[in-house]
Amino acid sequence: NDQLLRQALIDPSYAIAQKSQMQELGVEFDLNNNNANLTVDGERLCKNYIRAVLNFSYPKLPASGVE
Repeated sequence: NDQLLRQALIDPSYAIAQKSQMQELGVEFDLNNNNANLTVDGERLCKNYIRAVLNFSYPKLPASGVE
């Protein structure tokens, strides 16, 4: 998805700078179109994957050890 890829490559600080530049030109810019939400989702996905691999590879490891 081209739009999702563009969103993934936009840092929140860049989005803020672009918004002010676009306002000066009279063009509307969506400030929420940045990668902040994607990073949270990606971190959650990675943690869940690592947790699943550890639970599979070390079934006797207590939950506190996995965390």
